[in-house]
Formats: sequence, C-alpha cells, structure tokens
Amino acid sequence: MKLEKLEQTVKNHTGIFNCVQIHDEENAKTVSFQHEHTSPIFSEEIPVFGKLRDFYETFGSLLLYSCTKSDEAAAYIGAPGEWESLRAGFNDWTDGLCEEERRDYLPEWVNTCIVVGEIPRTGNYLLMATNGAETGRIFEFEHDGFEFIEHAQDIEEYVYKMLRPDGSTLVGIASHMRFIEGDSRSQWWIKELVTNDGYVVTTEK
Repeated sequence: MKLEKLEQTVKNHTGIFNCVQIHDEENAKTVSFQHEHTSPIFSEEIPVFGKLRDFYETFGSLLLYSCTKSDEAAAYIGAPGEWESLRAGFNDWTDGLCEEERRDYLPEWVNTCIVVGEIPRTGNYLLMATNGAETGRIFEFEHDGFEFIEHAQDIEEYVYKMLRPDGSTLVGIASHMRFIEGDSRSQWWIKELVTNDGYVVTTEK
C-alpha cells in the first residue's frame, strides 16, 4: 500500500547545506539539495519485509540529498532490478573472507539480506535483513572496519530519519559529500543543514 504521507514529505522537502572550505574555513558557500525519485513499482515479487513493498509502491527508487552541480547525494535506495548489482558490489567486500572470518565479522542474517541501496561513492551499502529478530531492519555496511550499523526498524523509518538527521547523522553525510564542481580542487565541509520547513541541524557539537 502506498506510503502517501512519506511521498508528500519527500516531494515537499528541500533545503540547503551551509558549507566551509576544507583547510580554508574563511571561505563559505551554500549548496542546494533536492530528493530525486522514479515512478512506483507494483509487483507481487517484491517481498513484504519491513514495508519494502509499500515503499516501492511509493517510489521506484530514491536518491536523498541530491546535489546536481557536484553529482553527489547522501544515500540511494535502488529499484528492485538493481538489487543484484548492489549485492555484487557488497559481495566484493566479503567474498574473500574465510569461513572463520565470516563467522567473526558477518551477522547471521547477511547471507539472505537484500542489498537495497548504497551510500554513493563510498563502497558502503544499505542492507535489509530478511530473517531472524532483525527482519525488516535497515543496516549500513561500512567497509572501513566491517561494521553493520543499524539505522531503522524499516525502510520507511530510515527515510524519515534521513529527512530529519541529528548531528551525528549529518556528520556521516558530511564525511563523504565534498561538492567538487568542474575542475575545481576545492572541497567543502557541511556545517549546517537548513530545510524549507525550518529544521536546522549542525555538525558542530
């Protein structure tokens, strides 16, 4: 069933990042963002774990915090037709592990999870568990340290949390978005997020 409230929230949500130049904080700039999505997908083949089918009956795919000038975004939830390629990218990090390492580093649910998305340009992936107590929950696989970070109880909650990030979540977003445009070598750090509905959060403690 379509997640109508989520659909309207995403479509109406825009804003800016207030940034400073890395290594030269006297320079500042503002970067606008929007969220991009494709048409809904209606398919009985999409599992019902954690509102997954409901999500795809709302958005076929979803790119969060898209900044077109620098071709960057904070997170991407891919269409079901992309799950296989996303899984292949995730497997590139795990296929070389021996059995003992797999037991030590990988949660039990990893073998059957759905790799629903990625954090663009990072090698980190968004996973949905499909068995055990974690069924439906959204995790981020962070390849630096082989961490599996739980973000939300289901995919709808994950999107809402991304639209209302706390300071820690914004730091995570800032850590991989550099807003490099054209031939410029300048890189920028997000100091503040300001949304069109008045929400403000900073990366400063």
